Amino acid sequence: SITRAYGRVDADGSRYLLGDHAGLLHLLVIIHEKD
Repeated sequence: SITRAYGRVDADGSRYLLGDHAGLLHLLVIIHEKD
């Protein structure tokens, strides 16, 4: 799908809400692993 809009959900940038050309919403979760 083609992402048309996005917005940060959390202040730390770990979750983004993505909207595509069909009107569907997706939640992108970014996990940072600390060594």
